[in-house]
Amino acid sequence: MFQILIADDEPNIREGVRQFITRRCPEWQVVGAARDGKEALEMAERFLPDCIMTDITMPHVNGLEFLEKIKEELPDAKLLILSGYDDFEYAVQGMRLGVSDYLLKPLDTELLIQRLDAFAEELTQRQQQWQDRVEQMQQRLDQEQKIRELMWRASAGELASEEMKELQQFCIGSDRYLAALFQGGPEIRQELPALLNQRFEKKLDAYVLNHSVEGMSFIVFSIHREVTNAAAALLLTRELTAVVVAIRRKWNQTVHFFLGGIKDNIYKLEKSGHEAKEAAKYSFYEMAPPVRTISDVLLTRVTACPEIDPHLTEQVAQAVAGGDAETIAGAVDGVLSWFYPHGVVDAAYIKMAVLDMCLSVLKKRRGQNPITYVEYKACHQEIMEAGTLEELQECFKNLLLLYRAAEEKKNPGQELVSRIDEIMGEHLSDLQFSLDDVAAELYISPNYLRQLFKQASGQTFTEHLTEMRMKEAQRLLDDESLKIYEVAERTGYADSRYFSVCYKKYWHITPTDYRRTLQESG
Repeated sequence: MFQILIADDEPNIREGVRQFITRRCPEWQVVGAARDGKEALEMAERFLPDCIMTDITMPHVNGLEFLEKIKEELPDAKLLILSGYDDFEYAVQGMRLGVSDYLLKPLDTELLIQRLDAFAEELTQRQQQWQDRVEQMQQRLDQEQKIRELMWRASAGELASEEMKELQQFCIGSDRYLAALFQGGPEIRQELPALLNQRFEKKLDAYVLNHSVEGMSFIVFSIHREVTNAAAALLLTRELTAVVVAIRRKWNQTVHFFLGGIKDNIYKLEKSGHEAKEAAKYSFYEMAPPVRTISDVLLTRVTACPEIDPHLTEQVAQAVAGGDAETIAGAVDGVLSWFYPHGVVDAAYIKMAVLDMCLSVLKKRRGQNPITYVEYKACHQEIMEAGTLEELQECFKNLLLLYRAAEEKKNPGQELVSRIDEIMGEHLSDLQFSLDDVAAELYISPNYLRQLFKQASGQTFTEHLTEMRMKEAQRLLDDESLKIYEVAERTGYADSRYFSVCYKKYWHITPTDYRRTLQESG
């Protein structure tokens, strides 16, 4: 049953039309009979009728104004004007508002029945079309979900022959496949299918699978038969680069696509997926182009890379021999800044070059307490697993700092402990002071600093900081002009009671008792 709203300022017409429609038009239900345009607007917003029948001349808001206001909220509603004025201008305005018909008073009831029957038929067809569209969309979504699952299993080498036939029926018109990885944020991945499919003009179909590989989205492209491999490769590079630019404009994020090779059989999709992972593995995001293919990676392997400037190796060796942490960090930055301007972008080559440089430096210092094999092995693994240049820079620097510590002729790490004591002394009153703050000042990672400090001093950072604070507290307590709470604050304790507990635990006497012993002995 469809709903109709009547609006007329004449009570007898309003009630007469309502009763007539109720008796003679079983497909229609009168949900409201408004006395003026204002009331009609309120009812329309509340009931959302399928059809609105209104007079033109009404108080407060006339019929045309009412229709203009409600048209935006009910764009599909059928609009019917009932008026005592046979005015062409009114008819023109009604047409502009999308009015379906214009009936004159006195009302021709048979004509009204014809119009409402026609409206009902049209609305019925529209509902059926909408339902068909919803079902088609659901079928398409179910089919795409099935395709994505089959393609994921194909990329993992788990597809049975019957499932392969099923997948090939889904991908009718395509006979080659390519796997890719997408590195980008989750909010972008939601819109990625639409971004991809609108770019390829039905020459390729893109399926963003409901799986990820090493934190990146997995994509399969099926290539239509009429597109050659060369044309597909060019199309993918060009259009995916355009997608990267569009993403940068909309989300202000830099993203990357890593592509495997084109395969002529769905069973070979696993190989293409492996190649896509290789393209990502041998790339640092900071150096990678928007679209990097397995062919790019293979090309860098057969192309001779230039030798690293020997002066850079010498600078690193000098920094390890006599420089501080800041000097070593500068030498590391100089090395990693050399590769990209010289056309070296292969991540594997850069990592191996860094390790070769480290070994070269180590050999020069072999007689001076070199680091242990276990320490070198741990740093080697961190370097090889670095995913970005920033991570590689941190690992490289940490390994050189280990070299530097091993070369100290005195007690290894004693110089570092002295520097840490100096920094601690400057921040004893800082309540939030921590090892992270020391690491930041020394340009060392917190984990590495924690390990090195324990090795050199035999204490944890917290133990050493507590010892320094307690010794300083005892010195300050000798000054009787200072209140105990002031001593606590100057040594990094906000709560004087907690300070007293810590003081007694360390010195086996409370601050008050210590003061009393000073007074008695004085």
